[in-house]
Amino acid sequence: MNTRPLVAVMQPYFLPYTGYFRLFEMADVFIYLDSVQFPRRGFVHRNRFVSANNLGDWLTLSIAKSPVHTSIKDLQLHPDTDRLMRSRLDQYSAFSKKDPLADEIAEVILSASGSAADLIIRLTDIILDALDICCLRVRASDLSEPTNVTAQERIISLVKQVGGTAYINSPGGRDLYEREVFVKNNIELDFLPPFKGSNLSVVQDVVDHGVGYVAEDVRNQCAM
Repeated sequence: MNTRPLVAVMQPYFLPYTGYFRLFEMADVFIYLDSVQFPRRGFVHRNRFVSANNLGDWLTLSIAKSPVHTSIKDLQLHPDTDRLMRSRLDQYSAFSKKDPLADEIAEVILSASGSAADLIIRLTDIILDALDICCLRVRASDLSEPTNVTAQERIISLVKQVGGTAYINSPGGRDLYEREVFVKNNIELDFLPPFKGSNLSVVQDVVDHGVGYVAEDVRNQCAM
């Protein structure tokens, strides 16, 4: 760990785009923000792949019905996930090209049951291993979070709990956080530059370009 323990905090995403993995590459500690409400139009349970018509279409994880205010950590997979996901995976070329990573991902998805968050994080761990990226990973739900606070205050609390003195976020977070507030809490605030590349799932990129190319791309696009 470096002289200023660097922390990243993001919601767990289902097979996210390649740029997401820059946060793991940069951070000493990555916190999966699994304790917040599940955003039904976000990337927690879906991502884009090239479909049979060569378009970037959504591959969506089969999630059981749940109340509107359900947190990410409490999401459950549909009890018929094997059948539902087998049908969905068959629509995308990435899972028919005998790529080792895509094959492992498919096998894990088709054998999964219970917690959707557990599955999403396990899939992310598999991808991190393939990209040879190592950092400490923890879940926000395993830490102590204050109640009735702003999103910014929640992040600052989480960073402090893991001993962080610097926080790094994706470029889209520039309008969400106030640098002076982080400075008052003895935390440096940094942002990654915009990602130059595909917005499809990292698995699609690995199938199309190879795991070595994608791993190098992640590292090359981390300069701030």
